[in-house]
Amino acid sequence: MSMYQHKASEIGIFLTTAAALAFIFSLLIALNAFADPGQALTGNVMVHVRAVQAMDPTNGSDDNETQAQAGSDSEIKCDRSIADLRSKLQQLSYKRFRLVDNEKRLIGLTHRETIALSGGETLTVRPLYVDRNRIGMFLDWQDRKGATILNTRMHFTPGESVLTGTDHGTDTGMILAIDVRPSEAAPGQ
Repeated sequence: MSMYQHKASEIGIFLTTAAALAFIFSLLIALNAFADPGQALTGNVMVHVRAVQAMDPTNGSDDNETQAQAGSDSEIKCDRSIADLRSKLQQLSYKRFRLVDNEKRLIGLTHRETIALSGGETLTVRPLYVDRNRIGMFLDWQDRKGATILNTRMHFTPGESVLTGTDHGTDTGMILAIDVRPSEAAPGQ
C-alpha cells in the first residue's frame, strides 16, 4: 500500500468516525429536548370509557346526508350524560343513544388494564407513550365470547373523545367513546 493510499484510508476512517459521533451527538440533543422538564409529563393516563347503546337505525347514508344538509342535531335523541358527543353521534346511522357504561381508570405508562363493559364485553387498554399533544394507546375490545371487535394502536389528542363502534344486532349498535388525558396522580390514588 502506498503512502497516499494509507493516508486516504486513515482519512476515510476519521470521516466515518466523525459522522458516527455527529449522529450520536445529534441523537443526544434530540433526546435531551424530550427530557426538558417543561415538556416531560408523568407516565400516567386517565382513561374515560363510555359505552353507548345506539338504537333506531336510519336508512343508511342518505339519512346522514339529509341530517347534515339540514344542519340540525334535533333529529337524534341522546342522554344528557353524553350530550358532549352529540355532534359525533349525529353522523352515525342511528336516531337514539343511551349511556350504558361509564368507567374511568388511572393507568400507568405501559401498564395494561381490562375494563369490563355491559353484556360481558371487555376493553383492554395500555398507554404506550404520553406527551403534551398526543397519547399513544393500545386498545383491544372483545365481545362476551372473546372474539375481537377491535385490536389496534391509536394516537389520541388529550381531551378529545374518539368513537368506535359495532353493530349489536339488527336494530342496535354499541359505541365506545374513549377520552384519554395525561395525569399527575399515581395509579391507586
